[in-house]
Amino acid sequence: MTDNDKEIILLLKEKGRLDLLSKAVFKKDVSEVRNILELPYWDDYKFQKLLTPTVWHSSYTNIKKILELPYWNDRFYSQLLSSNIWRSTSAKDVEKILRLPYWKYDVFKLLFTPSIWNSRSNEIRQKIELPYWQDKELRPLLTPSLLALRTKQIIAGMELLKEYGIEKYATFACIRRNTNELRVLLDYLIENNIELVIDTGEYSKLNPIINASNNLLKEKYGIDIKELMRKESKVVNGI
Repeated sequence: MTDNDKEIILLLKEKGRLDLLSKAVFKKDVSEVRNILELPYWDDYKFQKLLTPTVWHSSYTNIKKILELPYWNDRFYSQLLSSNIWRSTSAKDVEKILRLPYWKYDVFKLLFTPSIWNSRSNEIRQKIELPYWQDKELRPLLTPSLLALRTKQIIAGMELLKEYGIEKYATFACIRRNTNELRVLLDYLIENNIELVIDTGEYSKLNPIINASNNLLKEKYGIDIKELMRKESKVVNGI
């Protein structure tokens, strides 16, 4: 343990904040740790929940700039205050996210949660501007979980479902699946005369088999996706 580490521990103890100990804090100089702890903004109730060990993933300058953003005086934006904001790249990107024009539209409001800090502004923009959301039947996919997917993955999944004529029944579970696995599964169902879309009597929906995890496919439906992939690989390689 270095002298700097010892000083940080003493400082946190002095401030009554040993709960902020983490590996990340020891990557900082004790002077910066002190400066962060002594920022006056922590006295504001709405900011107090942000002072968690994740704060050490950001710098004093960046933290100060984020807390000084005027948006937090508006309850519409202050609902986004969460400790994972410190994982955002910069105060500049935080501001870019807050300034995105989509939040005024009801269709995108479900995305407006603290989970947006796990994405960068350009990634959020790319996902929101995908053409699929023009179809009202696909808008239920616009949830925070969507932001966890890469844009390329969303496009690949949607285009594959479109190829099979079932894109309007897309679910988050199927578009997050590896597209190679999804194609093999769809082909398997077709070859075995199993409907891709089922009619419940009230509405049509994607066959729940397509939404099932690999473990559930094997346990409940007797479909071993890994075995299907191996067979497909042999066919492609002419084995």
